[in-house]
Amino acid sequence: MQEADCLASRIGYPFLPRLAKDRLQHWRTVFSSHKDAPSPREQENREDPEQSKARDTEARWVFDGMAAEFRAARDAGDLVRAKRIRRSMGPVYALRLSTQDREAAIGLVREFKQWVRDQKPKRTADPLL
Repeated sequence: MQEADCLASRIGYPFLPRLAKDRLQHWRTVFSSHKDAPSPREQENREDPEQSKARDTEARWVFDGMAAEFRAARDAGDLVRAKRIRRSMGPVYALRLSTQDREAAIGLVREFKQWVRDQKPKRTADPLL
C-alpha cells in the first residue's frame, strides 16, 4: 500500500484517474481493517497442540499404510503398483508428516526409491556397435 501511495504522490494525486483514486481508497480501507489481524502463519502457530498432534498422528498412520502397500507390491514384484504408491507417498511425506516423522522415515523412503531404480531394465550396448 505504501508503494501505491508513493506512486500516487509522484504522479500527483489530482492527476490520477477517478478509478485509480477509488481503488486506492478501497485498498486503504481494506488494509487498515486487517492491520491488527494475525497473519495466517501466526494463526497456524496458535493452533491447539492436541489438534496438531492428532493431525501428525493421522498423517503418520496414512504414511505407514502406504509403506505397507508398497512392501506388498514389492514382495509381489508388481513394479507398476509400487511406482504408483511411491509417487503418492511423496506428498504425504513432504507436506503432511511432522519434522520428526520425516527424519524417522527418510531411510525407508530412500530404500523404496532405490528398489524402484534397481527394477528398471539395464540397457545393454548394441552388439552391432
